Amino acid sequence: MKKLNYSKILICIEDFIIDVVEHGIETLGFYSELAYLLIDFNEIYSDNLFYQGYLGVFVSLRYDFNVNELSHKNLVSELKINSFGYYFALVKSFKFRYINSLREFRKSEIINTESLVRRADSVLSRYSKVLVVRVDLSYLREFYHLNNIDEMWNDLVKINMWLEALVKNMIEKDFFDIEWCIKLLNYYQPKLRRYALLVLRKYADEWEDDETVLTALETLNEIEENKKNKRLISRLLYTEIGIQKEIKYLPLLTPVGQVIASDIVILGTKIVGTSFVDLSAVGENVKKGKVLQLVREPDNAYDPHAIAVTFDDGFILGYIPRNDNSVLATLMDNDEILFARFESEDLDDDDIKISVMLRKKNRPPFPD
Repeated sequence: MKKLNYSKILICIEDFIIDVVEHGIETLGFYSELAYLLIDFNEIYSDNLFYQGYLGVFVSLRYDFNVNELSHKNLVSELKINSFGYYFALVKSFKFRYINSLREFRKSEIINTESLVRRADSVLSRYSKVLVVRVDLSYLREFYHLNNIDEMWNDLVKINMWLEALVKNMIEKDFFDIEWCIKLLNYYQPKLRRYALLVLRKYADEWEDDETVLTALETLNEIEENKKNKRLISRLLYTEIGIQKEIKYLPLLTPVGQVIASDIVILGTKIVGTSFVDLSAVGENVKKGKVLQLVREPDNAYDPHAIAVTFDDGFILGYIPRNDNSVLATLMDNDEILFARFESEDLDDDDIKISVMLRKKNRPPFPD
């Protein structure tokens, strides 16, 4: 029988549920992954443990299905009796309970960057690092009365809120605290680690010679399991070791502002070549649904059919793949208006997906 990694299972469950909440759509292999996680959770489940947060979803499902008696294949069949919508609603209900518990606090909380640092420092100093990590997920019931778990849970909720507000201030405003970024690189939440990495990307010029940051990134690179975070770390490290990235602009004649009802999707494809682009200049400006421009590069030394994907200011994000661009290039060379709509969640997805769209022009009627 395989030896299960308790912490890793809890983190995988948390990431799985957060993904369901954020995307709200049934992904390929959803039921299979849910079944595997349920089986693993059943193996580590203990009546002597107190479970908090999103783990309540799996506690509920464990009671709803006879996990002990079912193989993975049979459990998948049982889970499929309910639609994805059922599980999405279940997860949302737990999220609703969590949000309600924070609502009163959020009503009275005024976000101020400097006070956030002081308050978070004060709360964190009350607990050791080991105690903070994963205390939101489980704690031995036999120690519940001794350690005041409710107080610790409330403190952790506040810590997470303060830290998220802190790093968002760094991303959105002209404020950089290098010590807090290094602390957050070691934090248990993948989301907050990601925010810290985005801050470091934004302020790369301010820490490029700081060995402490570089060492922290190299250490995290060895243990980080979140794929998006892993790619961000790699980009930051590649920048530091001197791999040259491009910042290139192309002139735009008539950029498309937004999608309109008469626009037609003619191709689903992806952006390639982003590994050669300095995405630190992009920040968080690319989100799902964003309109991107397509610009022909007939003089491209590598491909005469080259089509660049750019921002409205002409900054090149990458290119249409070679096996998709010849017909599109012909259309563009014949004055058809093509542009792209960003379909991925962000630029850190494995395949950066876009839809190529054709804007209908007012054409004269065909002669009789």
